[in-house]
Amino acid sequence: MAVCELHLNQTNCLQKMVSLTAIIPEGFDGPFPVYYLLHGLSDDHTAWVRRTSIERYVQNVPMIVIMPNGDRSFYCDAFDRGFNKYESFIVRDLVDFVDTTFRTIPSRKGRAIGGLSMGGYGALKLALKYPDVYCAAVSHSGAWIGAAS
Repeated sequence: MAVCELHLNQTNCLQKMVSLTAIIPEGFDGPFPVYYLLHGLSDDHTAWVRRTSIERYVQNVPMIVIMPNGDRSFYCDAFDRGFNKYESFIVRDLVDFVDTTFRTIPSRKGRAIGGLSMGGYGALKLALKYPDVYCAAVSHSGAWIGAAS
């Protein structure tokens, strides 16, 4: 298994560099399903690796885990703040990047999304709004009260 931090250039709908942490399986034949794992409000893309045993949990699992930085966006497109379009970034730009960069199952049946708190809100919102992109969603302590829409 390889754990890497990637920095995507600004040619995305956010028009800025975006960081993500990826766990890539080794010793398995692909293509692989992808689990998009979203962080909470006070964290960033490194939180799952720093604060959980995610590496140990997926060590023998033939699956890619992608943990993008979502700032404090609730994974929504903010229409009043210029290019803060995190929903569009996650659903369109990030999925396209992952599917063209790694050996994935590039369809709904090969993608799941989950998250904690703000990320739990974002995961369910995105999965319900884009059922053609994700086949499953998990919300850990999803922040539903006071969340952006």
